[in-house]
Amino acid sequence: MPQVAALLLGSVIRFKTDLVAEMDQTLRPFTLGHKDFEMTQLPARDAQLSEGLKRSSIHPNCSFVTQWNSVNEVVSWPIDVLDSGEFEVQLYYTCPGESIGTEMTLSSGNRELKFVVSESHDPPLLGPENDRFERSESPVKDFKGVSMGVIRLEKGVQTLSLKATEIPGESAIDFRLLMFRRIGERP
Repeated sequence: MPQVAALLLGSVIRFKTDLVAEMDQTLRPFTLGHKDFEMTQLPARDAQLSEGLKRSSIHPNCSFVTQWNSVNEVVSWPIDVLDSGEFEVQLYYTCPGESIGTEMTLSSGNRELKFVVSESHDPPLLGPENDRFERSESPVKDFKGVSMGVIRLEKGVQTLSLKATEIPGESAIDFRLLMFRRIGERP
């Protein structure tokens, strides 16, 4: 049996070495605005976070951004806008009442979309109260979707950034998702 175990272990090591060597390590942008699709979503799970922000879990599925306590923090995505156009942006968030008035700015290149959080939405975390064992996965919440407005995005690869530019309470928002809907005719 030790020879079989050694043979299998050698096969696993060679497989992993070959697999990593063949993988493209290039950071690829997320596509946005494909002509065949009215909507594109950019979830928190795919975002790059600045140092002070935290994910609700080490596992990306259904995770959200939390502990947004500073105007220096940023959530960003490398994107490839496939066709220029105007997009209505929906922000999915939660926030306590003390955070009403938080100002958010979505930007890409020289384009900016500013939005002020005018409604609190602070639902409880769901899931852990039913667990028999402590979970490492993210609990869930009921996130509220609200229109931030319309932003024009030009065709090409760029960085899309979301920042809290004013935080009246202890924290800004918990962030789950941006949803982009093309306005007007598709190319």
